Amino acid sequence: MEDGKKLNTKYIMIAAMSKNYIIGENGNLKWNIPSELEWFRKSTNGKILLMGRKTFESIPVLNKNCQYIVLSKNHTEKKRLSNVVYISDINKFVMENIYKEVWICGGGEIYQQTLEICEKLYLTIINNYFDGDTYFPDYTDVFGEKSIVKSNDAYTIYELINKKISRGETDDESKY
Repeated sequence: MEDGKKLNTKYIMIAAMSKNYIIGENGNLKWNIPSELEWFRKSTNGKILLMGRKTFESIPVLNKNCQYIVLSKNHTEKKRLSNVVYISDINKFVMENIYKEVWICGGGEIYQQTLEICEKLYLTIINNYFDGDTYFPDYTDVFGEKSIVKSNDAYTIYELINKKISRGETDDESKY
């Protein structure tokens, strides 16, 4: 992010990972937990969702109540719908974004690029270890205060707060 620019948008990240930070393999989740997926759907229903092309293409059925912002260097706009917008530059999107709230939904590269601008992180930790090729980035330097949203034998969902936000620092102090 350029110096001196403040973000007018509230960015919220939502992700699920295994205990060893795996979020997927070959563009797919490594687990199938219906209650966790339902929580994700309810949390993001009606929201503006920013994601990478691979994540977008892995969605079997789009939610007609959501607006999808898809980051892709080489997109073919396979899904030409009124609620899908393709962008090619994340920095430009952040600087010119007109939305009040955007939910960051993956994948790994998008999470890494946007971690520091997010006020909150809703992170599901699956109570298992998996092999995979896509990892969630280390978030512990960025997010601190956390509370449990939901917990069961299969997973725990946490809400984490960006440390700079909780200390009252402004977004323009972070680098994008």
